[in-house]
Amino acid sequence: RDVDAWTLLQRAERLRKNGRAAASRDTAAALLALRQADSLAAAAADRDPNWVAPVVLRGWVAYDQTDSSFDKRQRVAQIRAGLDRAEQAVRLAPGDAAALELRGVLRYRLWRQNVNPDPAQQALLLNGAQADFEAATAADPSRALAFARLSSLYYQRKDRFSAVMAARRAYEADAYLSNADGILYQLFWTHYDLEQFTDATRWCTEGARRFPANTRFVECRLWLLVSPSATPDVQGAWGLSRQ
Repeated sequence: RDVDAWTLLQRAERLRKNGRAAASRDTAAALLALRQADSLAAAAADRDPNWVAPVVLRGWVAYDQTDSSFDKRQRVAQIRAGLDRAEQAVRLAPGDAAALELRGVLRYRLWRQNVNPDPAQQALLLNGAQADFEAATAADPSRALAFARLSSLYYQRKDRFSAVMAARRAYEADAYLSNADGILYQLFWTHYDLEQFTDATRWCTEGARRFPANTRFVECRLWLLVSPSATPDVQGAWGLSRQ
């Protein structure tokens, strides 16, 4: 409802994109851009306290900062800071798909850090992340990234069938997502583990077609050669290995 708040958020989103783009080549520049993005998003939230988007963006900025930290304690601190923002966003807008997805992502990342020695607390994190992803995708079925992360979570639980379904929903929602190669690889592995080798071959082939320079989609052809449905081809296997 506030034009200045909207403008501040656009500037914050631009700085976040700049920070993410710089992360692989200049960590200091990436962190500076992310901190500036957080400051602008905070200013936007101050101007329009009932608007959930700036709070969600601040949570994503905290998430992005974990990628620039090589120290586990710093990563965990950033994840927890992001979780605080996510909880704030969910309180501000219960049922908001973006807020739920953010909280799910941060819970899942904290679970993967394995910082809690209590298995029950670890299980609570994983269960909470799953519930958030499921609620976010139910509220907004176009959230391809939430489906992709839900697929990864199901795979961790060894629920291969659900992992396949979620990965397919991710690909159907946005086949040109930034991590489409990861989704295709997930589709290959979930079908492979289910011994659905025809479908596994389909997704391996699709990955190789779309991402010919990605080694994953050469490796998956090697895995298919040792499946029960394959015709042994030692010379072809050595060729794939060299490739």
